[in-house]
Amino acid sequence: MSKKKKKDFKPLTINPIVSSGEPVAITEFKRPRWKHFLRLLTFTGIILLYIMFGFTSYNSHIVLHHGFSIKEGIAYILALAIAVPIIPSVLMEADYVKIEPDGLLIKNLIYRTKVAWEDITKFSDPLYLKFGILRTKKAFFLLNRRDLPNYNQLVETIREKGVQPNN
Repeated sequence: MSKKKKKDFKPLTINPIVSSGEPVAITEFKRPRWKHFLRLLTFTGIILLYIMFGFTSYNSHIVLHHGFSIKEGIAYILALAIAVPIIPSVLMEADYVKIEPDGLLIKNLIYRTKVAWEDITKFSDPLYLKFGILRTKKAFFLLNRRDLPNYNQLVETIREKGVQPNN
């Protein structure tokens, strides 16, 4: 029997320098999909929970002629306690940021929007928070420094476009 030769293991390295010698600028910043789906699952669960509470309270009050119970109030308070940390993440936290010549394309779990560089009014990047806060004329977005890969490059690009971060 002949023994097979083991192949030499060469780790995969990605060279950010193209043949011209200049580094390639990263233009897309995307949160890992498992974090995206975890937030989406939690948000969907909260919506279904509130729909269930609506039907059960309607049935118990109208059909069964029962008054408001303490157990029902506790259930509403617990559902609110679950929803409070998730709703801002769903509505304001950027899941995907793409840098374009005329602005930023920002997507979150519900909608996507395009923000022109002129519409960005303020950018805060406090070190004590895990979020950078990008304010525009219409809304503000949370940029999660732990979830978005190459977050520092995104901050540098925003600085280059004339929006100075306020720490």
